[in-house]
Order: sequence, then structure tokens, then C-alpha cells
Amino acid sequence: MIRNMTREEVCTAVDWADKEGWNPGLHDAEAFYDAAPDAFFAGEIAGEMVSTASLVDYPGDLSFFGLNIVRKDMRGQGIGRRMVEHVLEKGKGRNIGADGVPNMLPHYTRMGFRPAYWNHRFRGWGGGDHDPDLVLGTEVPWDDLSAYDARTFSAPRDDFLRSFLSQEGTNVLVSLHDETITGYGAIRPCRTGHKIGPLFADSRRAAEKVLRGLISKIPGERYFLDVPDFNHGGMALANILHLAEVFRTVRMYTKNPPAVKLDHVFGVSSFEMG
Repeated sequence: MIRNMTREEVCTAVDWADKEGWNPGLHDAEAFYDAAPDAFFAGEIAGEMVSTASLVDYPGDLSFFGLNIVRKDMRGQGIGRRMVEHVLEKGKGRNIGADGVPNMLPHYTRMGFRPAYWNHRFRGWGGGDHDPDLVLGTEVPWDDLSAYDARTFSAPRDDFLRSFLSQEGTNVLVSLHDETITGYGAIRPCRTGHKIGPLFADSRRAAEKVLRGLISKIPGERYFLDVPDFNHGGMALANILHLAEVFRTVRMYTKNPPAVKLDHVFGVSSFEMG
């Protein structure tokens, strides 16, 4: 049986994601559920949750598929395939995006996903100076920040953004030029270290300014940044900062990739929500 998850079960799903090495934020489960409580599904056998998935719908035809996990002791029985089929049916006619680990790419391809590009996870260490020209996210009109995010992401996602950026321990910094946003980013505490995302900017210079401001808040602590390989400026920035690649995923869609401004995406928001 496949059914909707409870809030507590979403917390369990995020715990499973951590055991798979995805390193979610400490408060991601609550933020995800608050943003889209009907987007999470549990596969149940004999009263026990054995698999999980999420499918978040954004305005237009874009949806995002995440948290595709089968409990380790229940793998190899076709449970994961049935969950993917459920998600594809729920999102029928929509363009469903997902991030998958490399060894699962053949499986996703058989299910109708098309690889678009790779996201590279880099690790660095916090510290350094904070540019005094950066402003806190709370000092920028919400409508301006949300509109900037939507132009880059390719769809408005106000509910997700409000929930995600207001997580406990999250810091948001914004770069402005003549009162116009040129970039913004967020850093949040994770199971291991901290994660940067989103990190959206009009240029590598603005992205670096925001990134350095964010990591100045965590001297000596680890942070992680997920960069699409289509963003050559982002990959160059990782090299400039001597970041080490530790993980990668393939971004896939069931239709053509949406009109995301990948050259503005210096850090992916979330592998679970897009």
C-alpha cells in the first residue's frame, strides 16, 4: 500500500536519507513538510513503512521527485520500482525532475527519465572575512527576494522558500547593486557541517561575495556546496576556493529541462525539493 506520510514519518524519511549519505539539514524534514504536506508518500507492508518518496508540484508543469528510498532490509523486491511508478502516475503529464546517484542512472532511464547534467558536491572549510556591503535576507523585501529566486529557478516557489529559509540556524545574505538584488544565498546546519543553498547570483563575482560572507559565519567548520556542471563559473569558483569534490548526482527530467538559468545557479537548493 502507498499512502501519504505523517509529519513524523517525513522525519524518518530524512533520517534514512542521512544514512544514505545525502547529509540533509538538521531541520529539513519540518521545512519540507510545512511547505508541501501532501507531497510525501510511504510504501507500507504489514503496517510498517518500507519505502519513501516525495513529489512536489511547482507552478506550471514542473514537479520534483525526491526521497526515493527503500528500507535496506526490503531491497531487491521491486518495492522501489512500484514507488517510482506511483510518483510517475501522480505526476502524469508534468515534467518531473529528480537527482539520482550514478549507479541508479540506468534504472531511472528505463523508467523514462532523461539525464540533463551533473551536480557536484564540494566540501570546504569556513572562515574568512564578511563583505560589509552584504545585507541580511530579512532586510530585503520578501517579494523582491522571492521574485529573484523564481527568475533563476524557472518557477515561483514561495511556500517552499519561506519554510526553507526560515529554518532554525539558517542565515541568508543578499548582494545588492543600486538596491537591485545581484545574488543571494543561505547556509543551514546539517547532520555533518553546514550546507550552502540556494546560492543564486548574476555573476561569479557576486556569488563569491555571498559565499564568502556565508562561510565567514562558521570559522573552522565544514560546509558543502552543490554546483551544476553547466555553471562553469561555479565550477571555477570551487577550484579557486580549493574545494574538494565528495559526491555527485545526475539531474534528470521526464521532459526537456526547464528554463533554469543554470549560469546563475552556483549552489543547488536541495536534492530533495529541487
